[in-house]
Amino acid sequence: MFKQVEEVSDFLADRRNIGIRPGLERVYFLLNSLGRPEKQLKAIHVAGTNGKGSTIAYIENMLVQSGWTVGTFTSPSILGLQGEIRIGNKPIDSKKIVDTMNLIFPYISTLDEQHNPPSEFEIKVVAAIYILAQETQISIIETGMGGTEDATNCIDPLVAIITSIGRDHQRFLGDTIAQIASHKAGIIKQGIPVILGRVPGEAEEIILAEAASCRSSVFRYGHDFAVNNKAVSEIKEDFEFVAGNLSLPCAITMKGNHQVDNAALALMAVEYLKEKFPFTWKQALKGLLHTTIAGRFEKVYEQPTVILDAAHNPEGIESFLETVKQYYPNQVKHLVFAAFKDKELTDMLPPLLGTFDRVYMTTFSHERAARLDQLKGMAMPGSAEIVSDWHSLVKSELKEPEGKVVFVTGSLHFIELVRKFFVNRG
Repeated sequence: MFKQVEEVSDFLADRRNIGIRPGLERVYFLLNSLGRPEKQLKAIHVAGTNGKGSTIAYIENMLVQSGWTVGTFTSPSILGLQGEIRIGNKPIDSKKIVDTMNLIFPYISTLDEQHNPPSEFEIKVVAAIYILAQETQISIIETGMGGTEDATNCIDPLVAIITSIGRDHQRFLGDTIAQIASHKAGIIKQGIPVILGRVPGEAEEIILAEAASCRSSVFRYGHDFAVNNKAVSEIKEDFEFVAGNLSLPCAITMKGNHQVDNAALALMAVEYLKEKFPFTWKQALKGLLHTTIAGRFEKVYEQPTVILDAAHNPEGIESFLETVKQYYPNQVKHLVFAAFKDKELTDMLPPLLGTFDRVYMTTFSHERAARLDQLKGMAMPGSAEIVSDWHSLVKSELKEPEGKVVFVTGSLHFIELVRKFFVNRG
């Protein structure tokens, strides 16, 4: 029996060697053992290569600001286990996690004894669904990877959102955009509407075909809804959201054109749900404006300015660089980069090496972290400095406070470590 949430975290961490296990049989076994809580869950299901977390946060804040009890499941979270399950915009209470895990544990043990152990992610999904089904009026569930065989695909949502399609997790989802799109389209259910972000043409064809076979309506960004009149200032990005006869002046404080795109998807989602979950746009837009997420172009230090961004695949790096150039076109820019070894490093690194005045490549403590020799082999001689200890590197960058901006990116896990460094520094 678990007594402290730290014991739960340790238990889940010990199961990481089980790895990623596509398929839903273990999830359904656990849910059936708990009385099928997924059937009571009113949820929005969100898939996509990039933009899921921001889209979810925008929806969450708009509905919370409108008075609804909203839950979210996003994993991993830069705030740790309790940040992965949120209710009312706050991390879940540790006692609730402990109590839920004690309830699930006997059924986990049954699967273990059958040599069919559930993974860390599968257990988190089941715990989240059990808690959110009881505690919320509506929840927003993020896929872990893909869609078709993802552990979260056990729910029947009110609406599905596919934010983007790009190259990530190719080992499991396939090497082509078409293969990846096919997996993402797996969250489309019979008669459930789909909100679709900007995706490549071949991906759109696959998603539209799947929606047609499920008789699901599709709201396409740039076709059925759009943004106009974008304007950027130091403190916010203004734009007009248009959907049918609806036209709204909107603003967000998260930076980058990609965040405007994410906000548009969120606005379309709440507009669609307005009959079931009534709200006023005045309140909803207030929630939209004040949405922020740790690790999304987040300023964590002044003098020098230090910005953390969780870009971790080629498309994410492209959006990150666009935002860097938009907000810091003339400043001296330094980059600290670390990533997982199984990411598309050959596509991620060249654009970075050509953008910053100084680039540091480093590593961090994780079994999937790219080694220094791997990173060194991908960089042209003289284009980057290889540094073994990121702690010392960051400290040395802070000793020169004037006239530069330091960016840290490459991996959500690395960003989490660096962010803790600054939080503890105070």
